[in-house]
Amino acid sequence: MHEIKILICVLFTKLSFFTREGLCLDSHFVPKDRPITCLAIHPTELAAASGDKSGKIFVWRNSHDDPNRFVSSQMHWHSLPVRALSWANDVFSDSRYLFSGGEEGAILKREWWQIWEEERVPNMQFVIQSYDTAFSKKETADFSAIT
Repeated sequence: MHEIKILICVLFTKLSFFTREGLCLDSHFVPKDRPITCLAIHPTELAAASGDKSGKIFVWRNSHDDPNRFVSSQMHWHSLPVRALSWANDVFSDSRYLFSGGEEGAILKREWWQIWEEERVPNMQFVIQSYDTAFSKKETADFSAIT
């Protein structure tokens, strides 16, 4: 069982982060036309994910510049509203996978990357030179190539 690190409250268009003791750390307003439809708090990190009516998913992380602030990044999206979010919580995945379910009936699995906090840059064996996605009318033909 994991210790609860943060609590999240959604009231209309306001998303607020609280400590266990009830101290409000940070608040953000979301667009009125994209209300939050679901939330998932990360089981081990000071982070959470929110899904909205437009199908977008945001990961909210504790800021490294200010520990009382949360910043968001858009991970991926569904074509219809997001209805379910869940972090993998088992010994094999170490909670790095986020699963999402959309109203269109799709279930997506994404790997959540953490920010590198070390001063030294890790050794790189390969360099990404380009990223190219081919789009077509058939969903089965949409492939991405990384070189």
